[in-house]
Amino acid sequence: MAHSGKTRALFSYQILPYILAFPFFCLQENSMSEVSAIAISVAKPGYEEKLAEALEGLLAPTHKERGMLQYEMYRDVNEPRCFVFIERWQDSETFDAHCKSPHVEAYLQRTDGWVESNRIHVLKKGK
Repeated sequence: MAHSGKTRALFSYQILPYILAFPFFCLQENSMSEVSAIAISVAKPGYEEKLAEALEGLLAPTHKERGMLQYEMYRDVNEPRCFVFIERWQDSETFDAHCKSPHVEAYLQRTDGWVESNRIHVLKKGK
């Protein structure tokens, strides 16, 4: 299966077990600390390419957001319905602003009914 140059292949046997080992939410306690997040979306069967296009549409506007340090999209090579974003934000305020941004809201409306599951893991370093 060919993938867009914007999407990176993700080997689920290498990274997904580590991602899924984290609790559902591990929010930063200090809003001034860097926030990392892993967002996992699984398309409903038959919606894989539509969802891929919609997710890729988040990249350009998100890369222009204040506080964005890293925002990369990956596609699981063993489960092509699974998309993973690895994100790093300056602090919880910039992460929260991203989650409420117009392009994220538009994405959520556009993809209503296309997604089997969404999980967001908000992470902090260390213990």
